[in-house]
Amino acid sequence: MCGLNKEITYALTLSPVAMSLEELLPSNHGKSRFYAIAIRSALAVSTLLVGLAIPFFGNQTQKNIKR
Repeated sequence: MCGLNKEITYALTLSPVAMSLEELLPSNHGKSRFYAIAIRSALAVSTLLVGLAIPFFGNQTQKNIKR
């Protein structure tokens, strides 16, 4: 249950960002499902790369929240 909660939180956090990026597309491309999938995939990959590039990123954010 805990793992599912984290996945849902991640999806709910990125959803408004993805929707705002999709709104920036021209109207003829905005209806395409391909662009929506490409934007959301790029956001997920960029989040993964940031998480891998910054060592102990999760530990640092947890310490800041507990203070």
